[in-house]
Amino acid sequence: MRSEGYIAEGFTGCGASRPADEGPAEDPHCSRRLDRRAVLRNALAVGALGCSGVATAETGDPLAGEALFADVRRYAAFGDHQTATEADHRTSEWLNAELGRAGLKSRLSPWTHQQFFIVRQGLRLEGGGEIASFPLWWPSPTGPDPVRAPLADLQGAGALSGKIAVVGVPPVVGASILPGGDIGRFVVEAARRKAVGLVIVTRDPAGDIVALNAMSGLSQWPIPVICVGGRDEARLQQAVTRGEPAELLIDGRIDYAATAYEVIGELRRGPRRVVVTTPSSGWFQCAGERGPGIALWLGLARWAARQRNDISYTFVASSGHEMESMGVRHFMGSGAPPAADTISWIHLGAGIATYAYRFGPDGPVRLSAASAERRLMTNTSSFMPHLKAQFDGLPGLSPHLASAPGGEMVVMARQGYKVWGFAGGSAFHHMPGDRPERITGPEILEPVARATAAALAAIVKSS
Repeated sequence: MRSEGYIAEGFTGCGASRPADEGPAEDPHCSRRLDRRAVLRNALAVGALGCSGVATAETGDPLAGEALFADVRRYAAFGDHQTATEADHRTSEWLNAELGRAGLKSRLSPWTHQQFFIVRQGLRLEGGGEIASFPLWWPSPTGPDPVRAPLADLQGAGALSGKIAVVGVPPVVGASILPGGDIGRFVVEAARRKAVGLVIVTRDPAGDIVALNAMSGLSQWPIPVICVGGRDEARLQQAVTRGEPAELLIDGRIDYAATAYEVIGELRRGPRRVVVTTPSSGWFQCAGERGPGIALWLGLARWAARQRNDISYTFVASSGHEMESMGVRHFMGSGAPPAADTISWIHLGAGIATYAYRFGPDGPVRLSAASAERRLMTNTSSFMPHLKAQFDGLPGLSPHLASAPGGEMVVMARQGYKVWGFAGGSAFHHMPGDRPERITGPEILEPVARATAAALAAIVKSS
């Protein structure tokens, strides 16, 4: 369900800002020659092991940059990917159809959970118009009428009873709410001091709203809580100083058995198996957060279907990521193959191939280098030589060995799987501004795809 605009009262759905796309700028730390060498090296390695080599997208190469970017754009075009929404369902149906088209036996595996569906939401200052905003999950709704009250500083000495409190928070690691962290404590404090709502200013260099992943559990916050971007903090502080009234609206419905899907595709060949997973849901378009993982997941499925060997594959795209990774946890508990039969589990997490940005007084400037915020990790020492060999020279992708790798990979590692994959952030992680043309492109997608396929082929060969 898409958020509807609350035009009569000045509210406009999720309030996503739409700044103009930034063009690339030269980055002195970027080596285009190095990237081209990495592409060629990995293309030759993959080609020698049965891939289509250095063919272009027009000749059907599933790892070609243009083909990958087309899938990123298609994914983002479905809209905001919140779990169990219409856009989320259409995304799962598309991925299922693409796996079938590639020759895999694919199906949609439904699961249900509680979800809140936004109908109307927003924050409006009496003297300054609307401020772009997004609710903090799990929302405590206001109902169809907004809460109207003066604004007050949560960390100030004044009374909060009957007021809407305001507080700023620094960038949140992983854009997730941590148990015992500041955000939860701020909400509890505002409710204890009898505030009727809370506005959280997410201070990020991009200035945009940062939507935060829900904590485990399905409890609603005790009061309505909404997030706004750092670019509006000065405006809000002026309103706080004046004690200006504001209207906070979170109207929606709760479905206690909302349906979401895992897309599960298989190539059944022999007893040894490779599992490839990626999350498919998120707060907004998620072009940089989810898009490269989705494109690489599809590219690897098409690549694997062309291989002539006795390796079986399971490809899984799970909704529910922003809801404490509910989807992949469901798969782990109901459909995952035994760890003993799985020679490699690849997880395609967030921010795999996004541009670096520079933020300054004139706004964001896109650089030509790939972001170094991405991470390549594994819990298996025997994978390290292959990962080092194939990802050498790609910024941020020097592999790290850890018993509990980051992101959703920790779930697989705890169950005894040999896992490797990606997790990280990007310049517009969890923001409405995470859109295809500004965050990723063919030239940074292709090197990672070629390296991933080459590393997988080497791991399979050595297993």
